[in-house]
Parts: sequence; structure tokens; C-alpha cells
Amino acid sequence: MGAARGTRENCARLMQAGGHVLAFPGGGREVAKRKGEAYKLLWKERIGFARMAIEHGATVVPFASVGAQETYKILLDGDHALSAPLRELARRVSGQADMVMPIAPGVGPTVLPRPQRFYFGFGDPIDV
Repeated sequence: MGAARGTRENCARLMQAGGHVLAFPGGGREVAKRKGEAYKLLWKERIGFARMAIEHGATVVPFASVGAQETYKILLDGDHALSAPLRELARRVSGQADMVMPIAPGVGPTVLPRPQRFYFGFGDPIDV
């Protein structure tokens, strides 16, 4: 069990070796939520994960969780005017200006997440 950078090449190698891949189609932008985006899917037109599953004959198991969005309260998000320098830095480093993480304290002013119950659900496997 481990982790690897979510590149197409790494995912292809893992699937060719019979490994399992946990994919988050929204990628980093879905993690860098803005105010009002709680539980909103931000996949855009990303369907590469489905193409790869088909190419490798993988079984897809839909997965969802509820609770994580309540562990932090977003104070400033990537769209806030104070985040402009961070957006420019993100654009220069990654080419994606929308990859600015929000400022979101947890318990009090700390980065510790607020205690929150999490719920997880798995859908029926889809044989592609």
C-alpha cells in the first residue's frame, strides 16, 4: 500500500501491475474549494480516469464521503482579492492560477480539524 503522483503514466503502470488506483477526478482544484463549493463536484471535463479504466479493463467502484467539508471553515478562498499574489505564484509554478488553497482554520485559530463525523459510501462495482 502506498501513494504515487497521479500521472497517467503512474496510473497505467499500477493497473498493468494489477494494482488498485484511487482516483479523484477533480484533482487538486477540487481540494482547493472556494466558499459555497462544499460538496460540489469540480470535475470540469475530466474523463481521463474513465478512459484509463476502460483501456485497462479495470472495475470502477464509485465512492463518496460526507463530513470532511465541515472540519474547516473557509475564511479566505482563492478568489479573494488578498489571494491575488498567490494566484500569480500558482500560475507561474503550475500553470494553474486556480490552485490556491483557502485559508481555513479548524479548531479555534489552529490547523487542527474540527471534530466531525464522517460517512462513507460505496456504489456497486462497474465492470467496464
